Amino acid sequence: MKNFFRKLYVYRFEIVISFLAILFAFSPYIRSDLIIGSDSPFHLARIETLEQNLRYGIFPTKVHVDLCYGYGYGVGFFYPDFFLYIPALLGLLGLSLEVSFKLFAGMLLTGIFGSIFYCIYKLTNDCQAALGAAIVYLFTNQVLGSFYYEFTLGTSLGLIFIPMAICGMHLFLAENQKPYMLGIGFTGLIYSHVLSTALALVVCIIILIFQYKKLFSIPGKLKSLLLTVFAVACLTASFWLPMLEQFFSQKYRVSQPWTFVDDNVLQLVNLIRNDGFGLVLTSITIILGLWMLLYHNYNKNITFFYGLGFIFMLLPLCSHFWKFSRNIFKFLQFPKRLLGPASILMIFAFGLWLSNQKIDTRHKKYFNIFLLLLSLYAGLNYIDGRLGAVEDFGNRTLYLEIAGIGSGEEWLPLETTRDYITTPNLSISDTGISVTGTRAQKFFSFKADSDAKYYDVPFVWYKGYEAITSNGQHLPITKDPATGITRILTDKLSEDTTVTVWYQGTILQTASYIISIVAFLFLIIYISYNYFRNKYRYGI
Repeated sequence: MKNFFRKLYVYRFEIVISFLAILFAFSPYIRSDLIIGSDSPFHLARIETLEQNLRYGIFPTKVHVDLCYGYGYGVGFFYPDFFLYIPALLGLLGLSLEVSFKLFAGMLLTGIFGSIFYCIYKLTNDCQAALGAAIVYLFTNQVLGSFYYEFTLGTSLGLIFIPMAICGMHLFLAENQKPYMLGIGFTGLIYSHVLSTALALVVCIIILIFQYKKLFSIPGKLKSLLLTVFAVACLTASFWLPMLEQFFSQKYRVSQPWTFVDDNVLQLVNLIRNDGFGLVLTSITIILGLWMLLYHNYNKNITFFYGLGFIFMLLPLCSHFWKFSRNIFKFLQFPKRLLGPASILMIFAFGLWLSNQKIDTRHKKYFNIFLLLLSLYAGLNYIDGRLGAVEDFGNRTLYLEIAGIGSGEEWLPLETTRDYITTPNLSISDTGISVTGTRAQKFFSFKADSDAKYYDVPFVWYKGYEAITSNGQHLPITKDPATGITRILTDKLSEDTTVTVWYQGTILQTASYIISIVAFLFLIIYISYNYFRNKYRYGI
């Protein structure tokens, strides 16, 4: 305990500056109401219905029962809910949706700051360089925009783990370190945001291409990488296996994008202003480039991170590239999404450059105070126009107000439109007769006529629905090929009966959960074993 307090005293400057930086970045949330963004209704509804699913006893969640006006939305198959259980659990404890989200946002801002700090420290072993880089990054447009403009929770979570994945791959290949950070980064990414995972993977593949000789020349390197890939695959099986199963079961509206990359190419003026890095990191990018050109100082790592970051920064401007590759990168939708990894690569270059400067610690501390003041000014000036864009979410039930399926409606079956999800209490027979049913949490029950061939019930179809009669007979389930609504086949009924329908899940989903749980348990045992072995060996 004495050692702990001694470290707190030794690093008091870093702790205070870090606390102030995170507090200032979080400060727009210290008020009544909530600053909204383009995706705020969708993500807040996800959190709210995730909490409701927990109240219904549904865990883990794949289909959010109360979304889609009660028809159920399988967003959990494609948009990871793993970290959203934090605000959902806060809601279960009695906090409002607004307060739960604000606390979660504070955790995310802390995670982003801590991730950059840790990565730069691992690259440089320089606490002040890590602190300066983390301060600058926290107030970039990429970070603040994801919270106060776009409200993109997946992107915000990705900004915690993309740095760890990229830094982990660099340290593994260039510095011959263990691939632990690489594995943590990609495990966190897969449980955060699929698109962020893809972007990080692209960067890591580029690093792998540049460092491929080390992968094959150092004994055991390839084996370590493959074991890491296998471990990440097992740890995250509970997400990607059910996702693939659903993709193979039907087509979704995401296959017909509502927008294309070549329609959203950035203009240079927007790159410099709102959509770019922000005042401080943009200035650093320009100054660092000029410094390398004037002094011909091309440190290998700085040049690599800077050069790759610069390419990723300019690509959103290249309309011809996006027109040529629109079908390849249609999943990206907005080229400016490349600015996320671009800003991380650039901040890595800045952290390495700052560490290489022959400045004593005292002057680096002064410089970090200057960076905090400058970043604070630039960041708060950037979001100043958003401070009035607020709504009260304290006493609302969003899923009763909106469908909660997002503007793109990507994860609805290809055939399903909003016109087909307007009667959440009706089942309709093959002859067009409507039967009013009853809802009880995740269950929908209705009286089925034995003469009917089938009933379409008010659930959007995803593989895994279950239907059972009052006497225990399991009924086959398919979907209406014209609407994507769940269809219960009743042609084998011998008598009129009550049918109950709910989302049960699949055998593959259960298997994926078992794989992930076993992998996590094995990881805990492995870490504990090594900890106590080292403690015994070195007499700690």
